[in-house]
Amino acid sequence: MKKIKYAAVAMIICGGVAAVVGAAFLLSGSAAARPEKDAADYAEEGNLYLDDGEYMKAVVSYKNAMDLGEKDETVLKGSAEAYHALEFYGEEKETREMLAESCPDDLDNWMALVMVKIQLNELEEAKELVTELLTQYDDKELERLYHQMNIEDPVFSLEAGSYDTYQLLELQELPDNAMVYYTLDGTEPDIYSDVYEDGIILSYPENTVKAKAVGFMGYESNVVELNYTITAPTEELGYDVFRDTRLEWAVRDKLNKDWNEPIYNYELAQFRSVYCVGPDTGDLEEQPIEFYGDHYERYDYVYRDRGNMNMSILRYMPFLKVLCICYQESIDLSGISDLEYLEEVSLLNDNITDIHALSGLKRLKKLALGWNDITDVSPLAGLSDLESLGLWNNEIKDISSLGGLERLTYFDVAGNQIRDIGCIQNMPDLMELWIAGNQIDDYAPIDSCDRLSVLMLADNPAGSYEMDEERAAKLMKTDMQMGGK
Repeated sequence: MKKIKYAAVAMIICGGVAAVVGAAFLLSGSAAARPEKDAADYAEEGNLYLDDGEYMKAVVSYKNAMDLGEKDETVLKGSAEAYHALEFYGEEKETREMLAESCPDDLDNWMALVMVKIQLNELEEAKELVTELLTQYDDKELERLYHQMNIEDPVFSLEAGSYDTYQLLELQELPDNAMVYYTLDGTEPDIYSDVYEDGIILSYPENTVKAKAVGFMGYESNVVELNYTITAPTEELGYDVFRDTRLEWAVRDKLNKDWNEPIYNYELAQFRSVYCVGPDTGDLEEQPIEFYGDHYERYDYVYRDRGNMNMSILRYMPFLKVLCICYQESIDLSGISDLEYLEEVSLLNDNITDIHALSGLKRLKKLALGWNDITDVSPLAGLSDLESLGLWNNEIKDISSLGGLERLTYFDVAGNQIRDIGCIQNMPDLMELWIAGNQIDDYAPIDSCDRLSVLMLADNPAGSYEMDEERAAKLMKTDMQMGGK
């Protein structure tokens, strides 16, 4: 038995030696029979990997090709694309610089090199390169890049100095290649500072404005600093001004002031919007309200309780842009005519009968006067910038004076006593027309409104309205029975 066992072990050892020797022979024979890859093979392999999205493998293959001396345009471009996909911007930059030396007329590569320099925050180098390329190429994309890189200093409408009234400081021109950031506390502006939108109110006794423009690719202007002194009289505002504890609390909340801290007139002058709906003044911040069709009744129910806001406080807010005062027992509009910067006004369910005070608000773009007792709309005839006008549920019979409101896209006069809608023929941009619940006996003027997407006209003597299929297909909302013309 021992002899057999030893014999078996010997055979295993001999077999193992033979296998190793045989493998070595096969490997040496295989290497001799199959030559190693050359540079062209690696380049082709890199191209295949690049096409398949295997960017790391493509990088390795292209590197092998370049190590073997293959640095033609295809290899360099492929390598640069792979590095870019991997976000290896340093390696992409080196590769594109090599490509620029071998292919100096390849503008696409130069452009890509500019962008990778920007990615690496080499902003000045990128700008210098674009400036140089513009001496060689007449190219619109290069010109666009140059424009994005050259950020001009903000230029404001008022010189620094002393003024005896509150001022609205505005940019003379909004840049199309940058955003303007500013501070009012003397700190340096950055991208976390306030963004300039529609003016900076100068109402505090001392105002230090610092501003700079920051481009979309990181390029910046110089910091502009302007100092203003406002000598308008300072007034501390007390309960005799607010006449409503809730209103005063709302103002204090917006100004982040405790009850024992004084409120000054120059602080209220900073307000650009006021929202007060019903008896609750809330925090005077935006309370989104939209009125569409069946939502009328819902909002009427929600705000059934009325408030009694003191409108005289608005005289301390001369730069208001948005005013929403709704569901009040009554309001005095006499002071609203002085708010020349108003662009959006909502005065809903306020028992309003006379709107002559609105006639001078030439900047108005949106006006909602639903659920009032208005009969005469002629004071609105000169508000030529209006784009949205809501007059639903009033006592209006005649809207002929509104024919000059050519910019209207939304026009709602539902729930009145109107017979003639001929004025809409002068409103070519109308997209929403709400005329339901009136006394209209002729729908012919609607034929001129080619852009309608909403048409609501039920409950009128004229009955149904027929519209051709092409125009009917554009409607997203309607209450009419569809027919063919």
